[in-house]
Amino acid sequence: MSRQRTSGFTLVEMLVVIAIIGILAALLIPAVQAARESARGAECTNNQRQIGLAITQFTAAKRHVPPTRTNHPYDDTSPPPISWVPMIFPYSGNPDLWKVVRDGNVPAERVSIFMCPSDPPYDDSEAAPNSYAGNGGRENSTSADPNDWTANGLCDDRVARATRKPNDLGSIEDGVATTLMLSENVNLGQWTDAAQEFQSAILWAKAQAQQAGFNKDVDVPIDFEHARPSSRHPSIFIATFCDGHVRTVSEEINYEVYCKLMSSDGRRARDPGAPVTAAPDPAFQGQPVSEADIP
Repeated sequence: MSRQRTSGFTLVEMLVVIAIIGILAALLIPAVQAARESARGAECTNNQRQIGLAITQFTAAKRHVPPTRTNHPYDDTSPPPISWVPMIFPYSGNPDLWKVVRDGNVPAERVSIFMCPSDPPYDDSEAAPNSYAGNGGRENSTSADPNDWTANGLCDDRVARATRKPNDLGSIEDGVATTLMLSENVNLGQWTDAAQEFQSAILWAKAQAQQAGFNKDVDVPIDFEHARPSSRHPSIFIATFCDGHVRTVSEEINYEVYCKLMSSDGRRARDPGAPVTAAPDPAFQGQPVSEADIP
């Protein structure tokens, strides 16, 4: 009497199928994650391109770049200070928000182009999150006047009452393609924060040891040490230059190269409060930088 064979998987066949599915998942999941991050990077790049265009339009209309922060633009003595973000609202597609600012208020509202999609989800307490910081040059001096030198960066700090002429894009001696306009900084808080310049600006120091590394300490509150480019994009941050081009920059960028990209005229970069006749300080600022130096 013959035995009828039942159809079905053997244990070995089932284990083989499970192993194949596991291998395919191991290959597919990183690819999906990479594709999602690529899309987020493209959106961050587009955000910065729009912001850079708005800053360029502001500069053309006002004949100077926006300051990192200022007192109310229609009442120069009224606190609290505001950051550069609302100053460009008329040029970034947010005229209604600008009308509120113009009337003496600082509305807490989320504006999508100022939010990098790679940043972690914002909670309800973050009503006006901001991912992007302008080039504020060197940290302000607390005991000297002028507080900073135009050559040290791009945007000045009006709250500190720096007695210097603001930059416009035509006065950049180091070249617009090698001078930073803005970058992302994941340590930032909200665009309504402007009590200190580091809350709205990236800054540079004479020595790298004075600041955290790029893309390091991304979960700590903003302070001068962390007022440098950082992001949650793997191994890079995205930055905008004064000619309008936006690019990725490696987190391994040499710190001196970063400092040179921050200064608008390295030959005249010097300590805040130093005499106008002082030599470039640090000395490396006297050496030019090229796009080939940017990893």
